[in-house]
Amino acid sequence: MKICNNCKLFKPLSEFYKSKREKDGLQSWCKECTITRVKEFNKTEDGKISQSKACKKYYLTEKGKIARNKSNNKYKISNPEKRKVHSIIEHALRDGKLIKKPCEVCYTTVKVEAHHDDYSKPLDIKWLCRKDHKLVHRILKILKELGYTYSNEHWNRHDQ
Repeated sequence: MKICNNCKLFKPLSEFYKSKREKDGLQSWCKECTITRVKEFNKTEDGKISQSKACKKYYLTEKGKIARNKSNNKYKISNPEKRKVHSIIEHALRDGKLIKKPCEVCYTTVKVEAHHDDYSKPLDIKWLCRKDHKLVHRILKILKELGYTYSNEHWNRHDQ
């Protein structure tokens, strides 16, 4: 048995992660408190940066490369229409038929991406930075969860 330095509860040794730094070979916080602390840290800006660095480091490993390729292939198989439109955009940019513009929300020119309201119109796009693009998709997901549908450039509410 050991007492957690955070929650002050006596817990079995199996409830503590190993640590080479500690005299007894176990962390001073129990697993439950450690998990809570890590989740809170990951919500902070420093935590997000730390996670991003860890992901980049992982993707450089052989296991990470395999996981990324598997994920990319799964996306391509699941989203053939989107992949086709992405390819059209890539070719139009390469050939000079389409020119990237600043983000329509914040006007930055850094990491600008093409957003499609309708994939049947591949060159009808809005230019959004990665941050605003992700935000738009989060908002669209919430609207769909609330029962809204998008058609003919209008949102409609369908009550259950």
